[in-house]
Amino acid sequence: SYAHFSNAGSKSKAGSSNSSKPLPPPPKVELKIASRKRPPSTETPSVSKKQRPIPATCSNAPDKDIPVLSTIPEQ
Repeated sequence: SYAHFSNAGSKSKAGSSNSSKPLPPPPKVELKIASRKRPPSTETPSVSKKQRPIPATCSNAPDKDIPVLSTIPEQ
C-alpha cells in the first residue's frame, strides 16, 4: 500500500495511467458481450418461432395459454 501512496504523489501521472487502463477493458467487455449475444441470437429465432404460437393461443383463449405455458417448460 505504501507503493500506492508514492504513486498518489504523482496523481497527474497515475490519473493518466488509470484513465488509459480502464479504456482498454471496456472494449474487451463489449467483445465478450458480442460473443455472448451471438449464441442467444441463434436461439432467438427458434424462441420467436415458439412464441408465435403462444400469442396466437393467447388471442384465441387466454385461459388456455396458461396450461400451454406450463406444458412448454415440461417439453
